[in-house]
Amino acid sequence: MNDTLQEEDNEDDDDGNKRLIYLVMHNPKKCSFVQVTRNIERHGGSMAIIIDEREKDDISKVIMSDDGTGAGIRIPAMLISRTDGDSIIEWITHASPDGQKQASIKASFLTEFYEDGKVMVEYWYTSGDDRSLDFMRDISKYVERLSSAITWTPRFVTWACPHCDDSFKNKDCVSNGKYCAMKHDKRLKLNGA
Repeated sequence: MNDTLQEEDNEDDDDGNKRLIYLVMHNPKKCSFVQVTRNIERHGGSMAIIIDEREKDDISKVIMSDDGTGAGIRIPAMLISRTDGDSIIEWITHASPDGQKQASIKASFLTEFYEDGKVMVEYWYTSGDDRSLDFMRDISKYVERLSSAITWTPRFVTWACPHCDDSFKNKDCVSNGKYCAMKHDKRLKLNGA
């Protein structure tokens, strides 16, 4: 993990202890969202607010995907733009000690309903995530029953490697490297150049 790490006290938990929220400047080329979130959780954080280090304000197309090691993380994480992150850090840095003590950050993870009343669910998973594969199998019976209330769209994460050597493409890809599997279980027989 790199960059700026700010701790912000949030409201007390049920036992009267302060819960910590960490603000982290993130460079996606240096480590994954999962690594950042796991490090924050290990340091006692109750939520990770990850600030996109790039100068662009539009983060709507950024997907905080699992790198295949996300099983076991128990805290929520969110991505905010550099501009929003700079504003929060600026306030924390210049607020009076009393102001800092009174500060709290609240986050809501909202489910968007559309006019037809259905909830749209996209579930992203990879071939290396056995729990997700089990979940997909187990949830299927419920998805069918809830089809009038939700639109369920499973998404399989792949990556392209058209310039990889042929042995790799034969083992881990289909369509001549257009769709390659993430790290996967050795039991999975994938063959398909």
